[in-house]
Amino acid sequence: MSIRFVPQLANEIAHDKTSSIVLAKECNQRWRSLRGFAHTELFSAQALEWLSQMRLDKAKKMLDFLSLKNGQLVKIADVLFATNANILANAIVSQDNIEDLGNIEDLKMSTSRIIEFGFPGLVDMYRELFASSETLTTTLEWAMAELITNKEAFSKLRDELTQATKGTKTTLLTDGIDLTSLPYLQACIKETLRLHPPTPFLLPRCALKTCHVMNFRIPKDSLVLVNAYATGRDPKTWEDSLNFKPERFLWWRRGSVES
Repeated sequence: MSIRFVPQLANEIAHDKTSSIVLAKECNQRWRSLRGFAHTELFSAQALEWLSQMRLDKAKKMLDFLSLKNGQLVKIADVLFATNANILANAIVSQDNIEDLGNIEDLKMSTSRIIEFGFPGLVDMYRELFASSETLTTTLEWAMAELITNKEAFSKLRDELTQATKGTKTTLLTDGIDLTSLPYLQACIKETLRLHPPTPFLLPRCALKTCHVMNFRIPKDSLVLVNAYATGRDPKTWEDSLNFKPERFLWWRRGSVES
């Protein structure tokens, strides 16, 4: 009933109108091939396993950078953005994109460099993945803000992380930790996404034909948006909807449902 909505501006700035996954208007064979490449070469379980050490190295580099800034003001959003951008860049072209984690304007490698490496078809994919760093950064920043202002949740999360490494020489920055054994951490992430979705209206869609949804008439070619922000704060669905309560996602551990 709907297709992707692609702004005209996207077609004007795209390096190659056929090499975009997010901004492709038609789900044609070219789009399927690119999606398949991303699924099998970049984000498959095997690919993520191969890149685990690289992700660990980038995380350690971030912590080392922050330790050197002890006592100084740091714009944590820039550091998180740069770290994630470098992880994505290394996954695609095996090279950092931002050398100075405290200066996201310091772009070591532009999209033109990707073309020089012989990957012109990956330029738009790279841009889209690079843009995704912003949504991840926003989520992490909101999670930190909520935890800082909620001492009880912060203490519970700290205790869970401490318990997970108790009696071992490992840290949370190693592959030895099973994230499924950290339910409160997962609950904190879900609660952050509920209150602060990085894309409040999700990706726009375009109606293929005139239709009726819940007694509303939606004309053909209408732009359709889903208000994820309002959905996540709807008091009819969520009890105490405006407050940060990760426990609402732990109902399955207590054997009873709680909003």
